[in-house]
Amino acid sequence: MQAIFCYVINFWGVEYMNHPLVIDGVSYWYIVACVAQTLWSPAFTYEKMPLAATFMGCILIPLLVIAYRQHASYSKAMERNVRLSMYFRGKYYWLLQFPFELHLGWILAAFALNINVVLVANNVSSVNQVIVAVLSLGMLSLISIWCLFGKTLTNQTPNYTIPSVSIWTTFWIYVELHNPKTMIMETFSSTEINGFCYGSIGVFFGLIYCCVWKLAKD
Repeated sequence: MQAIFCYVINFWGVEYMNHPLVIDGVSYWYIVACVAQTLWSPAFTYEKMPLAATFMGCILIPLLVIAYRQHASYSKAMERNVRLSMYFRGKYYWLLQFPFELHLGWILAAFALNINVVLVANNVSSVNQVIVAVLSLGMLSLISIWCLFGKTLTNQTPNYTIPSVSIWTTFWIYVELHNPKTMIMETFSSTEINGFCYGSIGVFFGLIYCCVWKLAKD
């Protein structure tokens, strides 16, 4: 998605390059995210899971900063002139802000996954793995609900991108656990597998309902 951002900045000119979402929002934090992403790839490829999880966190931090700064730039513009909001919607949102929100949503899910992979790599007990997995699923759920209903620092319209990524994630967790691999069946009891499987699909439908309800209300 950041490829779209780079294409827009490089080939579509000053209108986008000097936009507050870029100057005040993205700034140099995008470079930090790219460097961290580059370092994560070999760490994950060579199965250095603690190191990979660390670099994943280093990707997450600049993306969080970018998301905050972009929302803050919108807030500042609204304080100056309400009409400026038009420059933060439509093509400006889809080209300059949406790619980073999508990446952030994905990294949130991937970071939670990486933490759980670290536990597996270090042969942590199945009970502790289940506890961390439940906490991870709960974290994704709460963040998604906050994006929809929480009063953000900028009072912007609800963010549907991150909840949509969580919906996608929980669906595929359900698919994976509905027909679990042998390693999963050998590590966890059927009760644990089924509990997390149906919990995931419950979150899936719950988030869909929240998104539809919020869209209808707004």
